Amino acid sequence: MEISVEEKIIDAAREVFFEKGYNGATMRDIASKAEVNLALLHYYYRTKEKIFEIVISQAFATLFKRLDKVLTSDADIFRKIELMIDSYISVGIKYPQLPGFIIHELEINKKLVQPLILKFKEEYNANNSLSVFYADIQNAIDYKIIKPVDIDSLFIDILSLTLFPFAARNFLSGIVLDNKKYNHFVRERSKYISSFIINNIRI
Repeated sequence: MEISVEEKIIDAAREVFFEKGYNGATMRDIASKAEVNLALLHYYYRTKEKIFEIVISQAFATLFKRLDKVLTSDADIFRKIELMIDSYISVGIKYPQLPGFIIHELEINKKLVQPLILKFKEEYNANNSLSVFYADIQNAIDYKIIKPVDIDSLFIDILSLTLFPFAARNFLSGIVLDNKKYNHFVRERSKYISSFIINNIRI
């Protein structure tokens, strides 16, 4: 199925932004990668910032939609943790350069990126979803289903264990694991982290 010009431009922009960062990317770079002329690019998207917002929004929409469905579901707490981890890993596989890119851009372009993240969190009701998850964890503690834990630390543990292999992809695939082993490692990561987290909190 043939993709539209808009999709072609956004796909190209994603590659350019991930490779060069927001500051290093130019509209000319994006036009060249998309194989369209600069005038046509400006016809569809007037500014680099607008294209950047769309690229980031697509990735966060994928993540926040999945998380909202998982965290507000009727699944038990252990299944929610498994599905939450699987969501982060799945998005990381789809956009492997995104975690490292976001961390870098938050350092370099915090005034641009942080408002986008807050906007997407609000748009996809992420705060409410996390509140439900936090309440579920507290209930599991109260009913002695899991050990008493610091809920913020648990959430950060899940984030760091799932996102680090993507944020440190070049380091891991170039030094610790070759590309073939890295790809297998990432695919198996969801099961490992789920078991690790759950076994550490289960009573």
